[in-house]
Amino acid sequence: MYNKLLRMVFFKKIIQPQTVSKRDEFQNNVGKLYNILT
Repeated sequence: MYNKLLRMVFFKKIIQPQTVSKRDEFQNNVGKLYNILT
């Protein structure tokens, strides 16, 4: 399930580039997800 979620987020990220602050927020969220999964 989380694979689909990550794919959706990554596609959104690629298709709709955000501002720098949003980009940092996105990376922080991905880091949290990886910490939870590992």
